[in-house]
Amino acid sequence: MNDESREQSREQSREQRSATSATDTTDELIARSFDRWSASLGREFGPLSRPQRRTLHTLADREAAEQVTRVGDIAAILRFTTAGATRLLDTLEALGYVTRYRAPNVDQRQVYLTLTLMGRAALEQADRAFTARVAASLRPLSEAERQTLAALLARLTSSEAPNTRSIADEVSAEGASDGAPSER
Repeated sequence: MNDESREQSREQSREQRSATSATDTTDELIARSFDRWSASLGREFGPLSRPQRRTLHTLADREAAEQVTRVGDIAAILRFTTAGATRLLDTLEALGYVTRYRAPNVDQRQVYLTLTLMGRAALEQADRAFTARVAASLRPLSEAERQTLAALLARLTSSEAPNTRSIADEVSAEGASDGAPSER
């Protein structure tokens, strides 16, 4: 590639960056701010770590919907590897928060999970700790700002909004089609 071609390529890159810089800047600001806010909330909530809390919430939600849950379901829903989910569930079972069982008269290779009373109590305690930290971090905001934030977050996480799995797949596919390396 000669000097003139390189310069043209650089100019095209600059033009493309400037065309999307306003959106990218806003998206990047949101991403950095969300990361900082999430980190400021901590990794432990009462007796549970963040992944433990997410796992117990998933179990509680599925049980409330009268859905049985297998180890593979937890891995798929929370986007863990099966081995990672198994290790996490080993810990939760050792703490007495979940119980694993095999259902009679079905495929005995399938291992099902249920939340114990201790697990429900730990989840309630973790939720109180998490909510208190979120409330403390939101003190600088007015009530109107809090309501706006709540409405925006509800909109992003509603059942009509695309889930993060499809967003991740979409972004990976866009990167692959642009010739950029995929995250997979």
